[in-house]
Amino acid sequence: MAYRRPPPLGLIVVNYPPLAETLPHEPPMVLLDRILHSDSSRTECTVKIQRDSPFLKGNGVSCIIALEYMAQCIAVRAGLEALERCEKPEPGFLIGCRKMEFHVAEFPLGSDLIVTTEKSLSVAGFGHFHCEIRNQDQIIAAGVLSVATFSSQNTDSNGS
Repeated sequence: MAYRRPPPLGLIVVNYPPLAETLPHEPPMVLLDRILHSDSSRTECTVKIQRDSPFLKGNGVSCIIALEYMAQCIAVRAGLEALERCEKPEPGFLIGCRKMEFHVAEFPLGSDLIVTTEKSLSVAGFGHFHCEIRNQDQIIAAGVLSVATFSSQNTDSNGS
């Protein structure tokens, strides 16, 4: 059997669907801009802070919005998995966060943020994700988010 070397990582290109197709949100609440990478355990998305960014006040977006950026990045992976099954992305629920650290008070206008989520535990619709937001390779927010997803296919008309 001949050994085939895989292509160099820099040459692998994945075309992801538009973010709006992966999230159960409507604009303007689709806060992320683009999917950079997603696999079964890790997802990376971008956010550019612009004049028309939701939650912009003055010259920045409050760091507390990092929670929603992180939650949407988690939801992107769930949405991609739903699309692979030819299903519609389902809403998820942010249950809580731990060990949140904010190294800035706001994300300044013009910032190009990278939001990364990495699954640390996933059991029966509940998950824990280590999340971080970077700006120019510096971590500016980080924490662990706990989320739950409930498929409408697993419930009857009474919601049980």
